[in-house]
Amino acid sequence: MSSDGGSQQPVTDTSEDARAGIWASDGKALFYLHDFNMPSADVRMISRSADGRWGSPRTIFRGNGYPPVPSPDGRLVAFTSNGAVYLVKSSGDSVRPLVRLSDSTAPRAAYVAWSGDSKTLYYLAPGPGETTIWAVPAGGGPSRLLVRFDDPNRPWHRYGFAARGGRFYFTVGDRQSDIWAAEVNHAP
Repeated sequence: MSSDGGSQQPVTDTSEDARAGIWASDGKALFYLHDFNMPSADVRMISRSADGRWGSPRTIFRGNGYPPVPSPDGRLVAFTSNGAVYLVKSSGDSVRPLVRLSDSTAPRAAYVAWSGDSKTLYYLAPGPGETTIWAVPAGGGPSRLLVRFDDPNRPWHRYGFAARGGRFYFTVGDRQSDIWAAEVNHAP
């Protein structure tokens, strides 16, 4: 839709789950998650022509994934699946793992963000003890620990993070809850 909320146009025409859409850097395609947490889950891409018509969705990765994020230079798209980090060309071809879970001590990635020059991929790994943010060269290589959320009073709290201008942006949680009680009577 346009920024004023008018001219709404559907991109997909299905009743199936389609979420976490993000524009390709050139604005000619959207990447999104399809059927999240279902046996038929995949990461999809849908392109539009010069006249603004949307084509048919194309699967670029079969399996559950977390939100795909295009690189600023428009060459690659990164996403995570089952704790590993994957890259795919922005054309939707050549999926390859960038960070594998080859040993049990590897952090399980959930969300990704790019450096402004597209040379480094950052990934957030929420853990049972603490959450961490790591950096890995987009061309491959070892991951490097950058941030450790080790203050139990200020933990990372859901929904990813972003990298902009040499800074990370994320939510910090204040976990609280209210306890409600109700009396339930069974009518005879």
